[in-house]
Amino acid sequence: MRRILLWPLSLIYLAVTLVRNWLYDCGLIRVRRFGRPVICVGNITVGGTGKTPFIDFVASLLHDHRPALVSRGYRRKSKGLQVASASSTAADIGDEPMQMHLRHPSMPVAVSADRAEAIDYLLANTDAGVVLMDDGFQHRRVAAGLNVLVMDYARPLWRDMVFPAGNLREGIGGRHRASVWIVNKCPVAMTDEERRSIVMRLKPRGGERLFFSAIEYGDLVPMDAGSASVRPQSVLAVAGIGRPQPFFDEVRRRFAHVETLAFADHHNYTGRDIALIGQRLDSLPAGPAALVVTEKDAMRLRGVHDFDGKSFYLPIRLKILFDEERELEQIITDYVTENK
Repeated sequence: MRRILLWPLSLIYLAVTLVRNWLYDCGLIRVRRFGRPVICVGNITVGGTGKTPFIDFVASLLHDHRPALVSRGYRRKSKGLQVASASSTAADIGDEPMQMHLRHPSMPVAVSADRAEAIDYLLANTDAGVVLMDDGFQHRRVAAGLNVLVMDYARPLWRDMVFPAGNLREGIGGRHRASVWIVNKCPVAMTDEERRSIVMRLKPRGGERLFFSAIEYGDLVPMDAGSASVRPQSVLAVAGIGRPQPFFDEVRRRFAHVETLAFADHHNYTGRDIALIGQRLDSLPAGPAALVVTEKDAMRLRGVHDFDGKSFYLPIRLKILFDEERELEQIITDYVTENK
């Protein structure tokens, strides 16, 4: 019923985005182009589709090409252009940029609502050989040379509608602006038949290359020195991400007793939240108990939590399915080397 009531507003929103994209496509709105390769990683669906694991994948792949990252820094508490440093926190630059800053400490990271401003800074002040632009698919003032669109397997584009009746930032026709499509968060044991079905639904025109990927979870990482020797039996799993269920399922797979607590995506934890988490931890059954959070939540909890000796995060990485990782890597490295 809600979708039906909001459908007229969605039609207006769709019309606005179509006109805006047409103005960019026709060159009636000026765009910025840069003298270095720019790879944009974005999505059409609101909420987590797994862009950050893909950026991590690309940053690792292009390590020798000196990548730099620009991002909006969603839900940060700072304003204007911010550059990651040794003293940066998620409040300064955002949780996902902070995550990439810690995973790739030699990679320059700049955040700004104006992506062009961030790129100008990085090219003027670092030796960046390639720019990775996070969540910039709708930020069309920057002309990326390679657009990568990340989609969520569990939220197919063809079953959704544009905002506010649905979760799409623009019509699904916008997918054709990207030359690489990633259907992410797929089952690791995805079948060829299901793969073909999705290809038929998405209808690549021939210029787009479609890949499938899954999320793999690594070993628990202690959030402080005191937690390193703890072997928890009971766990409180806490997540403030777009779709926490796969994370909760993974934690349940590893531990006999798991309780869960979910917050909104990119949630900034308050003192009241920390107290609630502490109460829930204290109420867990007897035996070693611990807090387990997502890696993104760990960025926001750094320096504000008081669960020393019993806190961990669960890192993730991207796995390209159907033995096509080398092909995807070749597309990315060819673009960078050909556009230096």
